[in-house]
Amino acid sequence: MTRYNIINFLIYLNNITVHHKSVDASHVTCKDVDYYLKLMKKVVEEVGSEKVVQIVTNNASPMKAAGIRLTDEYPTLYWTPRVAHCLDLILEDLAGKTNIGKVIETVRKISNYTYKYDWAVNYMKKFTNGRDIVRGGITRFATNFVSLKSVVKHKTALRDVGIS
Repeated sequence: MTRYNIINFLIYLNNITVHHKSVDASHVTCKDVDYYLKLMKKVVEEVGSEKVVQIVTNNASPMKAAGIRLTDEYPTLYWTPRVAHCLDLILEDLAGKTNIGKVIETVRKISNYTYKYDWAVNYMKKFTNGRDIVRGGITRFATNFVSLKSVVKHKTALRDVGIS
């Protein structure tokens, strides 16, 4: 299986987000500050620096440094980290805490057991109004907490089924 590393550049204007372009960075061996700075500068120049107000990236060190350096070169620009990425890092840190990590592991065991058997899923859904207890979140660590919330919400029904 090939894992692509695609960098998307989007433009937000008048409450509309438009795809500007994508860059396939799958075969780039050195994705450092200079690499990201070069990509960002090229997009700013394509769009026109007078039209760009803000650059939003994930919080990876090279992207963060490139964003900051870009604001040095274009003083009218602002760089900010993507909020979802920041929240994911916070949730990752929370999940690493001993007590919270143990609870998340218990929820994982409950959901793994339940979804391992069709009969358990069907039986569980009778008590949860047809709802799943595991739902994907926006990010990997958000999924842990979304699943945890769902298990807590359906705690009584899961106990009636004998799953938790």
